[in-house]
Amino acid sequence: MDYKLNLAGLEKYSSAFAEKACTSFFSSSSLITGNQILKLTPAEQVNFFILQEIFEKWKQEINHLQSPYFDYEHPEVKEALKAFVNKLSNFITVKQADFTPLVQKACYNAIWFSFLPVDFISKNFLNKNFIKKEELKEKTKYIKTHKALYDNFLAVIEQEPKDEIPSTDLYRVLNQVSQQYTANDQSTIASQLSAILSFETDKIFIMPEVQQIAKPVEQPKPVEVKQEQPQEKPITIEASKQEQEPEKQSTLNNQFINKNQSILNDLFKGKTPDPAAVAKGKIASIKGAISINKKYLFVNSLFKGNTESFDKAITELDNATDEQSAKNIAQNLATQLGWEKSKEEMKELLELLTRKFL
Repeated sequence: MDYKLNLAGLEKYSSAFAEKACTSFFSSSSLITGNQILKLTPAEQVNFFILQEIFEKWKQEINHLQSPYFDYEHPEVKEALKAFVNKLSNFITVKQADFTPLVQKACYNAIWFSFLPVDFISKNFLNKNFIKKEELKEKTKYIKTHKALYDNFLAVIEQEPKDEIPSTDLYRVLNQVSQQYTANDQSTIASQLSAILSFETDKIFIMPEVQQIAKPVEQPKPVEVKQEQPQEKPITIEASKQEQEPEKQSTLNNQFINKNQSILNDLFKGKTPDPAAVAKGKIASIKGAISINKKYLFVNSLFKGNTESFDKAITELDNATDEQSAKNIAQNLATQLGWEKSKEEMKELLELLTRKFL
C-alpha cells in the first residue's frame, strides 16, 4: 500500500501521544534519565529518536564552545573536551516541560520513518549537497525500524572510496536498495504505539478513495442464427516437415547468436575512439571514475550482482597495458556474462575504458 501522510493528523496524534506518555511517567518523578528514556514507550524507535534529538542538540551546544581567546583545536584541549562529553553523556536528566516536545518530535519521526522510510531518510539524512559517510554510519545506532534497509544502504556506500558523497548519488542508491527490500515493520509500530494511545491509520494517513464500480446492465442476448458451414477437409502435415521445424528454429537461433556476437566483436575491436569519450577527457583509472551509484548499476546489470567479480574485472581492466588488451578482457567478460550490445551500462563501461587509454 502507498501511504501519504496527513500532516495535521500526524501532528495531532504525536502531540496527544507525547502528552499522555509524559503525564504517565512524570506523575511519579520530576526528572527522566537516559536509561529511563530507553524504556519510556513500547516503541523502541520512538525511544531512540528521543535520544538522537538530545545528542544532536548537545552537539550543537558543544560546537558553540568557541572563543577567540583559546585554542580549541589543540590536541590536549580536544582530548579533554572529548572526555568531558563522554562523562556528561552518562548523566542525562530532563524535566517534563523540556522533555514533552522531544517525545512529540520522536513520535512524529518514528511514524514517518516506519511507513515511508525512503522519504524520511532522504529528507532528514540526505539534506545537504554532500554527506560524509561517517555521518550516515553514526545514525545507525538510532535505527531500530527498517534496520535491514539501512544496513544494506550503508553496505553499498561503504564501497565508495571518497569520504564525502553527493546526496544525489546517495538518493539514487537508496531508491535502488529499497526496490529489493520488503517493508514489514508498519504493523509492529502501530501496535506498540497503541499500547499508549490508539493508532488509527485513517486519521494519520490520506487513504485512497474506494470507488464504487457500477454493475453493467445486462443486455438481451441476440438471437443466434445458425448457418451450416461447409465442412473442410482436415489438413494433414507430413511427419518429415514437423521434424524439420525444430532444426529450422535452432538454425535461426544460432544465426541470431552469431550475428549478436559479431556485432559485439566489432564494437570491442573498433579503432576509432568514441568522440563523446574523447570530449570528456582522460581518466587516471577506471575504478576511480566509477561513482558509488554507477558501481551499483554495473554490479547488478553486468555482473549479476557479484561485487567480487566486478572488483576483479575492473582491476584487470585498469592493469591492462593498452586499450586493445583492455577491450579483449572486456570482450571475454561480455561473452561469459552474456552482455547485450543494447545495454547502456556496457556502453558506459567501454567509454571509461576508452578514456583510460586516451
